[in-house]
Amino acid sequence: MIFSVTHVITYQYENLVFLERQTLRLKPRTDGMQQLLHFDIDIVPYPAGLTECRDLDGNMEHVAWFNGTTDRLVVTVTSKVVTFCVNPFECLLKKEARHLPLAADNVYQSSIKPYLSDAITPDVAAFAGQIAVESNQDTLAFLQLLNERLYSTCEVVFRQEGPPFEPSQTLCERRGACRDLTWLFMACCRSQGIGTRFISGYQEGCPESKHYLHGWAEVYLPGAGWRGYDPSLGVVVSDHHVALAAGPRVDSAAPISGTFRGEGGVVTESVVDVTVTAS
Repeated sequence: MIFSVTHVITYQYENLVFLERQTLRLKPRTDGMQQLLHFDIDIVPYPAGLTECRDLDGNMEHVAWFNGTTDRLVVTVTSKVVTFCVNPFECLLKKEARHLPLAADNVYQSSIKPYLSDAITPDVAAFAGQIAVESNQDTLAFLQLLNERLYSTCEVVFRQEGPPFEPSQTLCERRGACRDLTWLFMACCRSQGIGTRFISGYQEGCPESKHYLHGWAEVYLPGAGWRGYDPSLGVVVSDHHVALAAGPRVDSAAPISGTFRGEGGVVTESVVDVTVTAS
């Protein structure tokens, strides 16, 4: 699939402000799942400096800094990406990764530690444990059933701003935005020793519907690498998704991170236009 994307993010400030350093994670990655064909970024006000670097998760970050004051920040990116993964089930796990909970050697444990968590609440752990039992402790069956269970039992709502709800809240209410369901999915996986990270990006959607920045999870499976699961759609990620940024927390994959100096509030608007054609 070929994705042509225009994404405009606008911050309108109530008064003049001074923009501190802004980190932008809006450049689609290139890997075995997708390839970036074209990318352009435009920033208003024009930054005094703009650099590009690769972070710990392989995200290409733009870092911008500014002189003077402004009443707005507008970031416009245009991207063209080709996606390759037609069959997301084509993988071969290592023997030690086929059954739950995952237990691996010390080298693996030290590498995957940032994508695990000790702060899993008992209700989330019990929910994940029951699904693991239903899956006969099979890793791939657990991931598939967990993804389908959250999709079939939780209501997806639109909530553009704010951090994700705690996994316990989403589990109790059985409703949330894509990032809320993903954060719950990640907590369930981590309770079984599966390292996970949050992904921000775009999804094909329906041609007649509005598009928004989307969120889903990737799990690390020894022998298979990072594999995507989207609990708000109930699908295993294939060539219908385009990844922008990844991180162990939702905020570490945020499209823009930064602060400003000044008084008053700010109104944020994000407009995404996606066109998909066959490759």
